[in-house]
Amino acid sequence: MRIAVLGAGVTGGVIARELASKGHEVVVYEASSEVGGLVASHEVGGTPLEIFYHHIFTHEHYVRDLIDDLGVGDKLEWLPSSVGILDADDHIWPFTSPRDLLTFGRIPVFDRLRMGVTSLLAPHLSDWRKLDDVPIEDWVRKLMGKRVLDEVWDPMLQVKWGEVREEVPAAWLWARLSQRQRSRDKKDMGELLGYMRGGFKQLYTALGDDLTRRGVKLMLNTPVRRLVCGSGGSHSIETAAGTETYDHVVSTLPVPVFARLADGLPEAYRRRVESIEYMSVICVILTLDRQVNPVYWLNVADRTIPFGAFIEHTNLLPTSDYGGHHVAYMGRYFAPPHYSDEAAALATGDLDEIAEQWLGHLVKINPEFDRSWVTSVAPFRTFYGAPVVKVGHGKRRLPFATPVDGVWLATMAQIYPDDRGQSEGVHLALDCVRAMNLPAA
Repeated sequence: MRIAVLGAGVTGGVIARELASKGHEVVVYEASSEVGGLVASHEVGGTPLEIFYHHIFTHEHYVRDLIDDLGVGDKLEWLPSSVGILDADDHIWPFTSPRDLLTFGRIPVFDRLRMGVTSLLAPHLSDWRKLDDVPIEDWVRKLMGKRVLDEVWDPMLQVKWGEVREEVPAAWLWARLSQRQRSRDKKDMGELLGYMRGGFKQLYTALGDDLTRRGVKLMLNTPVRRLVCGSGGSHSIETAAGTETYDHVVSTLPVPVFARLADGLPEAYRRRVESIEYMSVICVILTLDRQVNPVYWLNVADRTIPFGAFIEHTNLLPTSDYGGHHVAYMGRYFAPPHYSDEAAALATGDLDEIAEQWLGHLVKINPEFDRSWVTSVAPFRTFYGAPVVKVGHGKRRLPFATPVDGVWLATMAQIYPDDRGQSEGVHLALDCVRAMNLPAA
């Protein structure tokens, strides 16, 4: 069969790989110049670095298997991570292991114990489906206490989910806690993270090469202008290069983009997919001549700071990998523009001005910080960083099959309660190919 895959991110690439292995003729359409999707790179000191920070957890075997299959497993290293919280008074508290929770003086001892027990046991005792209709804030308040909600979770939920945070289901947080627990070193309960020395671009270069060897046609720099959903399994893809017809089309594009491109969808289904919203992301990559603070991943619980995380990448990797530069990210999610003036300003504002404004807050992380420490600033923004999930999302999750025979969806909006990530993208691709159930050619 002749099959088109829209999008060459990890999900699209793996779907194309699996279908080609069955002998099908596969063509991948990608608007950008390379395979990888949101794992696009920016060069620092001669080394590719992800525009939007990426790492993998020890339990994420789907992406680990892909890395090994593509022959780049020797680049993957497991590194001890460190996590901290910057509180409302700009004091940094370590938060890497359960032991650190015992010293977290912002909340009473009893609430610390409640938080620790919930974080450790909830992933093992609960079924996420039971939490799909429960708002996060209600769940945290009930199991961990109001002080834990006010001091820890609510500030972080604000910069992750913005104005929609009160509607996000507890199942999402349950999955985050479970993910962290599974990536802890069993000996000291510290966290290990995986990173490919030299950047994840190596993985996607290898994936692109593998697709080409399998006979997949990669149409890079070729945005799709229109998908005409036909009858009887005949569908047309229109691009600047012309129109091609396929037996099956698999879209891995953000759902609103798919809805905009596709002609011939039943109206009720179109309204359903158009209702799905996405959180946007701004990431600012900094190169510096010195370390800002020794923590790798610093969660920001100071509500006066406009970004939600300060990730000092070279606290995980050596500066020698980046030409001797220290490298850090300032990261922030924000809701669709119609939710608030702040969201609209982040969506439309000049990125360089936003980055400079954010830089002024680094003195709250390190009082000695000076703007002269920064040698370069590279800000990036995407409007499709993560799907908005609200209570009951599990029941509304889109199936792979659309109402149009031969047209399929496999997008990050279908990854739930897990968060979107490389391993979840591989898993989604494999599940989609199984759902298609096409016989070998």
